[in-house]
Amino acid sequence: MVRKFIKSDDALVGIIVTILIIGLFLVVTAIIESVYVPQWLEEKEADHMHIVSYQFAQLKHSLDILSVIEQKNAISVYINLGTAEIPIFGSGRTYDYLDILSDECVVEIANDTDSFSFPLGTVSFSSKNSYYVDQSYIYEAGALILSQSDANVLNGKPLFSVTNFTNVTFNIINISGLDGKKFAGGYGTYSIYLEYLNSDYYSIEDFRFINITTNHKNAWKIFFNSTTLRYSALTYDITNTASGISVEFSGPLGNLILKTTDIAAQIAPGWIE
Repeated sequence: MVRKFIKSDDALVGIIVTILIIGLFLVVTAIIESVYVPQWLEEKEADHMHIVSYQFAQLKHSLDILSVIEQKNAISVYINLGTAEIPIFGSGRTYDYLDILSDECVVEIANDTDSFSFPLGTVSFSSKNSYYVDQSYIYEAGALILSQSDANVLNGKPLFSVTNFTNVTFNIINISGLDGKKFAGGYGTYSIYLEYLNSDYYSIEDFRFINITTNHKNAWKIFFNSTTLRYSALTYDITNTASGISVEFSGPLGNLILKTTDIAAQIAPGWIE
């Protein structure tokens, strides 16, 4: 009888220990999932945003090269969409979006007698993060813009120069998407295929206005307030409009050479998981 009693105690102790171990495991797992996993995922999403920032810088560099060399060449640039889940825990996968948008930005150049308007297509990346702040990267009219919440900043300037203190050369780039190849969403690596089409030049004497229709007013203000214009002999004033910004120049007025470059673009899947 004594032996049986001892065996019963041993069995009971074993059950209690097992329950405690399971409980401890569940507590540790809950702590990891509620405290550490969100931190890991936020860091993972932040790293992904840095990668996309670099990839969009490469996109701008490629478009600038195509515009400058003016030859029938093509370049592919890769963009990563989304982040993978954390192994074991199986959580954290995100999905992003990549768009080629038509007529999303308009550049207008005007003097006292004439006005020239150029609708431009753009390339846009939008994140759908779970923990890190959502960001968008936009390439429009030759500028690279980072948009976050209600704010936006300039990450890369368009091709713009001032010579003889008052003469301006401004290169704007129009992205035209191929039907059925203008959008990608999800998780994976996608390529944007870029092909040079043509360039046109316009000479505008005594230009007075550069108007930009855009959703990213602050980024363009940063550009026009950059050293390129500040240290020229041009006097200008920047005002907000309902649809963008207006830059008004006052004497002495110069001449503006506007170069427009058309680039065909299509989004195609690279490798997708």
